[in-house]
Amino acid sequence: MTPSPKEKLPVVLGGEALFAADVFVTRPVLPDPDVFSRLCAGMFASHWLTNAGPLVIELEERLATYLGVSSCITFCNGTTALLTALRALDLSGEVITTPFTFFVVSFILLCAAALAAFDI
Repeated sequence: MTPSPKEKLPVVLGGEALFAADVFVTRPVLPDPDVFSRLCAGMFASHWLTNAGPLVIELEERLATYLGVSSCITFCNGTTALLTALRALDLSGEVITTPFTFFVVSFILLCAAALAAFDI
C-alpha cells in the first residue's frame, strides 16, 4: 500500500503522528524522589560528596559484577575518561578522528601527546 502524501509529511507540516503519545528524547529519567532524598541525606551525613565515596564504590562494584569484570572505574566526565584511556594505552603519533565531534577530543589527544588526524 502506497502512503498518502499527508502520511509522508512530518507532524509539524501537517502530517499524521506516528506515535499515540509524545516521545521525548531529552527528558531525563528520574529516580524515585524518596530513594534519591535518602541517598543524598547519606552523602551529606558522611561529608563525602566526591571521588571514592561509599556510593561511588558501590556503583563501581555493582557495575563490575553486572559486566562480569574484575574491576570498574568511574569518571566524573568523558574528558577525564578519554584522557585516562589514551594515557593508559600510551598512544602517540596520529590518531584518526572525525572533525564532527566535540572540540575537546582534539585537545585531549594533544594532552596525551598524540595528534588528531581528521578523516571524513
